Amino acid sequence: MNRSAPNSHSGHVRVLLVIGLLVASTVQADLVVDFSKPNHRPGNVGGVFGFRYPDSATRHSPSHHANLRWSSEGEAPGAHLTYELDGPKYPSAGFGAMLAEESQALDLRDLKGIHVRLRSSVQRTVRVTVVSNLRDYSKASDTGVAFGYDLEVGPEVMDTVIGVENLALPLWLVGSPPLYATEALGAATAIQFNVSCEKISGACQSDTGSLQVEKLELMGVGGGWPTPPAGSCTGEKVSLSDFQGENAKRNGWGGWWYVYTDANSDSSAKSRGRSQILSARDTTDLQTWSPDSARGEAWMRFRLTREQAYSGWAALETQAGPPDAITSQPVAVDRPGLSAISFRLAFDSAFPASLGGVTLKLKRSGVAFEKGRDLQIRIPHTDSSRNWCVDLAALRQPAWSGSARSFEPDSLLAVAWEVKLGGVENEAVGGFRLSQVEMWKAGTAIRPRSNSLGGVRRMGGEIEFTRSGWAGSALLVLVDSRGRILSRNTLASDQASIRIAAPLGVPSWLVVAGASARGTFPVATLR
Repeated sequence: MNRSAPNSHSGHVRVLLVIGLLVASTVQADLVVDFSKPNHRPGNVGGVFGFRYPDSATRHSPSHHANLRWSSEGEAPGAHLTYELDGPKYPSAGFGAMLAEESQALDLRDLKGIHVRLRSSVQRTVRVTVVSNLRDYSKASDTGVAFGYDLEVGPEVMDTVIGVENLALPLWLVGSPPLYATEALGAATAIQFNVSCEKISGACQSDTGSLQVEKLELMGVGGGWPTPPAGSCTGEKVSLSDFQGENAKRNGWGGWWYVYTDANSDSSAKSRGRSQILSARDTTDLQTWSPDSARGEAWMRFRLTREQAYSGWAALETQAGPPDAITSQPVAVDRPGLSAISFRLAFDSAFPASLGGVTLKLKRSGVAFEKGRDLQIRIPHTDSSRNWCVDLAALRQPAWSGSARSFEPDSLLAVAWEVKLGGVENEAVGGFRLSQVEMWKAGTAIRPRSNSLGGVRRMGGEIEFTRSGWAGSALLVLVDSRGRILSRNTLASDQASIRIAAPLGVPSWLVVAGASARGTFPVATLR
């Protein structure tokens, strides 16, 4: 039933009429777009948007337009698209419902069907498609190549379910690209409704009409966040989370752990709110928060409250290095080779499923990363505690930022775990526990300078020496760049390897001296 004419759309003109999502539960639930509860937070990209395409002046006339509005009083709740298709190359129009805040993807691979209730002022084909943030799929979608299904809709209300097995690429496509519906559904960001010029020539003039969608329900899936790509948590590492003793708030980089909310936001008035950290001794003073030293965890219990356009969030954060001595603010630090982060995350039993999980953010200095445009990735809610190893190269800036900077291990300010209200909820209470936070630097053994006696690799505040091809005991001496002895250690004849304490950020060398082995190894610094 897929149409035989191209449906090209290279640019979107969005009308930000925001709706919300109601998620019944996190397991095999139905995700419902609720048109009866409009949320007019200005500038938010989650929700409904209207667009016309293509927007190239050579491919449509000035008369080509589309407008989106909410139902008027007395009408059935819904979104109303009015359009005039005018142009020589398949002018099209449509609107969509975003499935996640900030255009970040949901995992809908368990989707069973798309339940829609809609009508058109005139009889015509309406194509319902799945939008994904996969790079190849996004490029293909810009030329009309998207998994979807064509419905013949008229003035009478159509109430139908599109089975997920019926989603397909358009028939006019010659030579299918290497795209699969399961991949697209695994990183879904929106459902779109499209109308297009249906003349064989592809040219339409003053083709007017309207489309009303009263119901959109994704059946059999609760809209869970996808699992982030796994990183390589091997090689050198530094622990950021002791969470015990007198310096429980201090991390392995010399920075500090702390919490903050929209109540002390300094980004804009629209992001300020009254969210609280309930695990602080005094909820009016965030400095009274401290880790749970008895359990070696950072526990952040929160109450999120939406008051302004972008309020309703709280975060647990640690600095990438020692803060400014006067302001205590994070100072940008370079971390060459940094490639992955690992941590253990446990959600409280009453963690609100509507929040989806925790967003991991890596903050960098520079204009391109200001005002919430941090590199980030979502960590989905799980019922039991879980150890995560995340590839930092998978972090992306939010889609609304208009920037696509990739991760680079320089100018780092802080790492944060953030919770945020989504959809139409105005309040949420919950908590999570964080522990075993480690930052990993790619690579393992460092080749010796003199001969192949073995290898040295750094393991946070220690180095590990492993012998290769020789026997007997040996004296291992760690010296700094001025030749001062930092430590002396003995590798026994029955030992294959040994770990030695080595200060971070100090250039040093390991001198190996034995009856059958002698050599010097450079020791990598980990700042």
